[in-house]
Amino acid sequence: MDLEKRSVLVLFNQQEENEYAELRAIDPATLDFIPSYPIHVATPQEEYDAIVDALRAEGFDACGINLRDDFQRLQDLIADDPPDVVFNLV
Repeated sequence: MDLEKRSVLVLFNQQEENEYAELRAIDPATLDFIPSYPIHVATPQEEYDAIVDALRAEGFDACGINLRDDFQRLQDLIADDPPDVVFNLV
C-alpha cells in the first residue's frame, strides 16, 4: 500500500431499536437446549465498530458513520472530505 493512508468511510443506517440487546438478557440456563458453545450476541453497532477496527488495524484511516436516513449528511461528508473508498453497509 502507498505510504499515505487510504481513507475508508464505513456507512450504515441504524434507525430502529437494538433488538439484540434484549437477546443478551436471556439467561442460557433458561433455554430448552444446551448450547454447544458459548453464546455471544453482538449488537449491530459492535459489528460496525469491529469492521472499522479491522480496517484501522490494516492501516486504513477508517471512520464509521450512521446515516440515520439523513442523506444530506452523506453528501456533506463526501463534499467536505471525500474518502478514497466507501464501504456501504446500508
